[in-house]
Amino acid sequence: DVAVAASAPLPMMAKTAKPERAFFQIVTDDFRAANERCPDIVQKGFTKLYSNVKSAATGYEEVIKSIFSLCKDFDASQLEHLVGWVRNSMLMMAMVDYPYPAAFLETCQPGQLQQLAISCWTRWTREETR
Repeated sequence: DVAVAASAPLPMMAKTAKPERAFFQIVTDDFRAANERCPDIVQKGFTKLYSNVKSAATGYEEVIKSIFSLCKDFDASQLEHLVGWVRNSMLMMAMVDYPYPAAFLETCQPGQLQQLAISCWTRWTREETR
């Protein structure tokens, strides 16, 4: 028998999902529920980020610094740290996406995941029409 915490990924406990991917699948499903295309847009964004850094596209450092409001200049050696920071931010948003305000980790407004999904969609469509 097992006791399950309120925040435990139930599909993993029920063995209906692969344990090593269950948590990330649940987060992806949360983003998909907010906007059907959001997971694809986020994946394309990460792909574009890696591609720009790998190819050393002209001016990519300033673009990344601007998009993420970095205080210091960005260089390729910081890529994995930046990706981890973005990933963890998105995971935290999914974990505290309640229909009411919460403040146990950080002050979180209700519906912030939906707001992020709308922001991703708006920015992506704006970029695609350029």
